[in-house]
Amino acid sequence: MLRKGLTEGWRGRQRWRLRALVEEMGERVFLRGHDETGAPALTTLRGFMQEVGEPQIFDPAFDEDCPELLLDFDVPPEFDGRNDLFHLLGPDRPDFRWFLVGRAGQQTPWHVDPLGTSAWHALMDGQKRWRVLKPQDVLAWQERMLEEGDISSRRLLDEAELLGLKMTEFVQEPGDVVVIPSSYPHEGERGRARVAC
Repeated sequence: MLRKGLTEGWRGRQRWRLRALVEEMGERVFLRGHDETGAPALTTLRGFMQEVGEPQIFDPAFDEDCPELLLDFDVPPEFDGRNDLFHLLGPDRPDFRWFLVGRAGQQTPWHVDPLGTSAWHALMDGQKRWRVLKPQDVLAWQERMLEEGDISSRRLLDEAELLGLKMTEFVQEPGDVVVIPSSYPHEGERGRARVAC
């Protein structure tokens, strides 16, 4: 799951330092979520860094306003398109790449990536702690989650431990790439503000 060395030679390793990005692209517009009506909530990178509130930029269309960012990274070999059937959907293709900027301490809740997809996450700046469960170990845990509704991550971890589930836990540092296989439940917590694709 944790791969080292895949980002060697990427332009983004140097360029995607948070302060440098704010200096270079501070007035570019990014998606940070949606408002209560479902409309896109947009912000500049500089504005995001000055705001209190929305914990992250999670922009699937960054290439429209910042196409030069696509030159800053390479897709890992196992995601190079040979197994990508979504490209057959043309303009109806679901989102498949994101530009991410998160605040220190922000937590991504437990989830499984949609549509049976696998994902890769390359960290350029900051730090992120990951927790991952195997799909075959999750049925009892999922039932408990559904029974309880919206419960804290700490409680979910306690429940997983009570059920004897083996969890993989690791810290991603700048330059590391994390690959999350299809159907693997996972969560993340930012140790330091981070920039990733």
